[in-house]
Amino acid sequence: MGQAFEPQSMERRIVTSASRMVGVDGCSLYRTQGDQLRFRVVKSTPLGLMAVTDFGEEGVFAPIALLDADGAPSRDTIAARAITDNDVVNVSDVTRLPNYDSSRVAQFDQRMGYETRSILAVPVSFAGHGPLGVMQFVNAKNGIGNHVPFSTTHVQLARSLAMLVGMLWMQASPDLS
Repeated sequence: MGQAFEPQSMERRIVTSASRMVGVDGCSLYRTQGDQLRFRVVKSTPLGLMAVTDFGEEGVFAPIALLDADGAPSRDTIAARAITDNDVVNVSDVTRLPNYDSSRVAQFDQRMGYETRSILAVPVSFAGHGPLGVMQFVNAKNGIGNHVPFSTTHVQLARSLAMLVGMLWMQASPDLS
């Protein structure tokens, strides 16, 4: 008899592998639930962090609102903008975010003693469904470990990995297909 399908275990594996493959400090997954993005898993190599939460729980990070106070699609955070626009958001310097609320990033950095420099947020979708969530990458590095902006190669690889997550979520939630 086969093993039970455990999407959370697969999410951890994908995020861990994605961090190495893309060449970043960290990677996280958020899944849509109603009008919010809810944290699923994060891997941060420099912080030695692997955090997981069950879908629907508060977990390590507070949910991200997908609607503003007026009920319009939110574009305040990088992850919300990726969902709202259903497109990749590539921020090469988080210290220069004129159209984003960077307080979440600043709070995380302060709490963890970390410095976020660049973020790549990719909508997670599959087979015309979506966006189902966001896969977010932090601090791209070159071959010798220096931080660099995310390149088109990073973006292409991140899109492929996000599609893999979408396939996983569709398999885990047959009601979506």
